[in-house]
Amino acid sequence: MEKIKYTLRFNRKNQLNKHGQAPIQIECYLNGKRKYFDTKIKVAPTQWHEKTKTIKGTPNAIQQNALISEMLRTLENYEIERINNNKAINLEMLSNALNSSKNNTFNSWCALQIEKDTVKQSTKKALLLTIKHLNNFNKHLSFSDIDFDFLKSFEKYLLEQNLKANSVATHLRLVRKFVNLAINSDLMNINQYPFRKFKITVKKTDKAFLLASEIEQIENVTLTDKKLIYARDLFLFSVYTGLRYSDIITLRPSNIVTINGQKWIEKKQQKTDEKLMIPIYLLFNGKPLKIIGSNYIFGSMQVFKFIRNDTLNRYIKRICELAGIEKHITFHSARHTTATYLLSKGVNIYVVQKILGHSKIDTTQIYTHLIDETMINSLQSVNF
Repeated sequence: MEKIKYTLRFNRKNQLNKHGQAPIQIECYLNGKRKYFDTKIKVAPTQWHEKTKTIKGTPNAIQQNALISEMLRTLENYEIERINNNKAINLEMLSNALNSSKNNTFNSWCALQIEKDTVKQSTKKALLLTIKHLNNFNKHLSFSDIDFDFLKSFEKYLLEQNLKANSVATHLRLVRKFVNLAINSDLMNINQYPFRKFKITVKKTDKAFLLASEIEQIENVTLTDKKLIYARDLFLFSVYTGLRYSDIITLRPSNIVTINGQKWIEKKQQKTDEKLMIPIYLLFNGKPLKIIGSNYIFGSMQVFKFIRNDTLNRYIKRICELAGIEKHITFHSARHTTATYLLSKGVNIYVVQKILGHSKIDTTQIYTHLIDETMINSLQSVNF
């Protein structure tokens, strides 16, 4: 296998900047191809010694030369490591070596991936929170630190922060996402994969939902506070359509379309980017349209004014108290209510799947178990 040739090049483009300086670059040559890496150091022609390929006469010459030597050593070590492990090497791969050097902690590398990735804002927020926990746990994690013992210790740390088991599981899944990416980027060895033996524990949770009678209680409870009235409208709109919070809050007038003279919602889901088609004129006797009416069309940008999800949950808790409902209901419970209500009315499960936008029928089938449990509980409470 031919070795890469490394050469320092000064003023390769024969052009000085306004300060009379030119950049120093590292030229990497292999099999007739060249790739250049910028050292981020610029000096004047009189400050560069071409024969020795060193900087002279600048206040920081010693540090600058040391930095360039370190970059060269990083590139060569990366090449040697791959060759010793019988791995292929090409000029494009050398970027991994310098990126790893600049971001030599697992934490900082993960943060860099978020900046480069085009993930949705909600996903980005979750990833940043995971990195925050990583930094609080140990901000100087090396790639070699990411092993089974680390995962056990990090899991223990998260639980000690009073996070629920499923929140801990979410953070560990995101760490796994970064580990997989690091392995694919040749920053970790596949034999080092720590999740081979480590199992992420997910707790089965009850999905709270409202019965038909409880939906009526929410609909009919007298409210005087405008904030609570608005929260109820949004919550019921979710019940009537099955839309998530993220899809309701980003709903635009253009998403409400007319097909054969009837109103539908046509929208890409924020969570999955999959298209939804919901016949709102048919659902709950057209109640979604009554909610929108003429009160909730705010220009061309949105149907509903923005309100934070946690604020909504606080208002919904108060509404349930006023309606005499003792269940722990959140905004997302509206979506569970849609599923269980439609299934209990005999709507085909594949139709419910389409309305909710589930990619897998298994997800929708969870709600059939909830209905079974509700039926059993109701029958058990009857004094025959």
